[in-house]
Amino acid sequence: MGGKSSTTSKVPKYIEQGGMEAIDRARSIADMGYTPYIGPDVAMPGQGTLAAWQNQNSAANAFGMAAPTSTGLEGLPVANNGGVQGFSSHPGYAAALQNLESEYPGLFAYLQSMTINPQTGAAPTMALPSSSQGGGLLGGLLGARAGGYADGDNERSFGSDVGTTPGGGISMNDVMDAGFGGGIGAFF
Repeated sequence: MGGKSSTTSKVPKYIEQGGMEAIDRARSIADMGYTPYIGPDVAMPGQGTLAAWQNQNSAANAFGMAAPTSTGLEGLPVANNGGVQGFSSHPGYAAALQNLESEYPGLFAYLQSMTINPQTGAAPTMALPSSSQGGGLLGGLLGARAGGYADGDNERSFGSDVGTTPGGGISMNDVMDAGFGGGIGAFF
């Protein structure tokens, strides 16, 4: 009555190694940080369009109607990308970063520490440990599902809770096993 079943499973080393390499690659890409688009976002009206607007304004003035005295486009940041001109949102983004830096310098420095320095290319100063150092939730999940402990004996018995989530997925117990099996870095 109420017996307990055990199952032992192993993930092949090449899959475990591939998973760790994928996590390391993902972390390298995350170190890059946000890469803003600097070119034109919205096309600039051509000369014909500007002339048509001017003609419409002149016609309105001829009949005594109020007409705009400008196109409303004056002062908008213009970007030139290989001869294609348009309006750019990048100056607004750069201004927002400057505002963040002046209002909250500590938060700005912390956010900048997580990514590659865009001017110098220097590595992040606050990098996460790589999965090859034994941490990471996914690495811990791989180890827990494969039956591996943090000490690398690659054998672990599970109770009947394995695959008890709908569809045979990872259960909360598996997540906890991953966290404890992956060490202190398992949840980062």
